[in-house]
Amino acid sequence: MKQLTAILLAAATLTLAGCEDVPSAPIPVDARTPVPEPEPEPPPAPESGPGTDIFDFPFRALSLSGYWGTNRRVVQPWEDAGGAGPLIPEEFLSWLRGMHANWILISVGLHYDDSMDSTVSRETSRDRNVPTWRDDSLRQVIRELREHGFDVYVTLAFEAHEAEAAVRPVSRHLLGDPAPPHTGGAPPDEGWRGRITPENWPWRPDHPDHHRFTAEFWATYTEQAVHFAGIAEDEGVALFSLGTETDRLFRSRPDPDDPVRPESGYMHNDFGDELREMVNRVRAVFSGPLTYDMHANALIYGNYHGIGSGARHLWEDLDLDVVGISGWFPLTATPPTTVLAVPELQASYESILRDLLVPLAGRNPGRALVFTEYGSMDVVEAPADPSLGARHSETKILVDANGNGLDDGEETQANIFQAFFNASDRYPGIVNGAFFWDNWIATDAMWAETWLGRRSLAIRGKLAEAVVRDAYARIAGE
Repeated sequence: MKQLTAILLAAATLTLAGCEDVPSAPIPVDARTPVPEPEPEPPPAPESGPGTDIFDFPFRALSLSGYWGTNRRVVQPWEDAGGAGPLIPEEFLSWLRGMHANWILISVGLHYDDSMDSTVSRETSRDRNVPTWRDDSLRQVIRELREHGFDVYVTLAFEAHEAEAAVRPVSRHLLGDPAPPHTGGAPPDEGWRGRITPENWPWRPDHPDHHRFTAEFWATYTEQAVHFAGIAEDEGVALFSLGTETDRLFRSRPDPDDPVRPESGYMHNDFGDELREMVNRVRAVFSGPLTYDMHANALIYGNYHGIGSGARHLWEDLDLDVVGISGWFPLTATPPTTVLAVPELQASYESILRDLLVPLAGRNPGRALVFTEYGSMDVVEAPADPSLGARHSETKILVDANGNGLDDGEETQANIFQAFFNASDRYPGIVNGAFFWDNWIATDAMWAETWLGRRSLAIRGKLAEAVVRDAYARIAGE
């Protein structure tokens, strides 16, 4: 029981990958406005090219996510036993097969200590909130998934939980922020303003330690990328990502002031040379396709993130093979208080596809767009913030305000996913798959004991499970 409590508390303190602070700006979609008439002729699928033909799209994808939740509870006894025998329970593999999934995501955590730490490291100690996967455990999970017929996608992700609480704190989404003079020399984001001092922000180009700091950061980050790319090559990983939701870091061009684009010019420097060096060194050891996992906010606030970001030229500048997007798009401007119907949510997704994703696909002909993270909490408020980390691991209490016999939170999650699949059908070839987040390794009993009775992003055992299963069965032709 003590071990279980510790696991639940650790999971409850996670800052979920979908959560990211952003500049204050209006959210461009609101599903609670009147539902527009369906467009008679959605735009055609983008032209086929090397990036759209490299896989059998669309993916039928699920995410194990990272080294947290029940993943730790399964992996650690295997490690303590010396790595003997299979690691993944057959019940979990059976569940994946029953979902008609063919792709699985594993997120690998990297670490830094605080805002002045220029060294990117692997930290496998179990006292970390989210440790780095140990090499042998990561290899074993990949190997078993491959042996059972699943393609594997591996992404690198900074897990900054300790760094966010440090004396010199920093969140991963701030990495690379140039903090131009009008900011006072530190990121001005809400929730971070005043917490980071200019002397402790070497990402600004006029900081006295900027050149040494950034050179060492990129050198050590590249070393870690090459290390895990080598494992990916050895174990037959099908797709490898260089990073997750660090869009101020992944910028390949400086952004000039442009009166036509409000908020332009903030990202006045870039890391194009460092990024190209990372890509070249990773490609030297990994023969498969590469991507990066861009947060949805980089599209929503495209002018702010600039022309060197994933909203514009990053993919072509780095010659990446797949356009990866963390699809945590808000669907309403404010949190709903009742269950929203599928047509309302679908209208929002169609606006996102039409206004953001179709243009992005048009700027990247021959590169497939994939939601390399996607999901929603099972709470009524989720349309305004699908990741909603504040509600994660909350004990589930049945709420049925609409009197249909279904939990309102689960119904909301299921409706969001059904809306996503419906909207995707109207825009074929735009989003070529979505990795549903936080469906951790667990036996049926372990899942029922720990997470079936808690609010989370997972779909296992919920109404949304049937939505995803049915959609994947249809895609698979079964």
